[in-house]
Amino acid sequence: MKISLALIAAGALVGSMAMASEKTIAGEAEYADVSAPLAAMAVDDIEGLIVNGAGGQKLGDVDEVVIDRNHQKMVVIGLNDSTREVVVPLSRFHLTGKGKILSSDLTMADLAGAPDYDPGDMTSADE
Repeated sequence: MKISLALIAAGALVGSMAMASEKTIAGEAEYADVSAPLAAMAVDDIEGLIVNGAGGQKLGDVDEVVIDRNHQKMVVIGLNDSTREVVVPLSRFHLTGKGKILSSDLTMADLAGAPDYDPGDMTSADE
């Protein structure tokens, strides 16, 4: 009798641990691929996000979200350790870090070849 009660208790413990594990996994999965919501996010929620590239290297921060002449949403990235700002299509990024970081497979070398931000060529996405 004592053995069967111990087995039942052990089974309940394992079951509750599995449920807790599923909750954690579901919470993490919530941020695994949020590319679709990124395009629908408010501009104010995107501006100021950290931008990480390949291997988690910090590339800079989002200074502004703009619309180019082809009506494509772009992010203006203030490059890390530089005064240069470049524009990159928002579609090149996805959210990570529980929605606090924009990530991409881009490298600093890729951004060195990206076009400089020219306010005259784009309009603010806030407008």
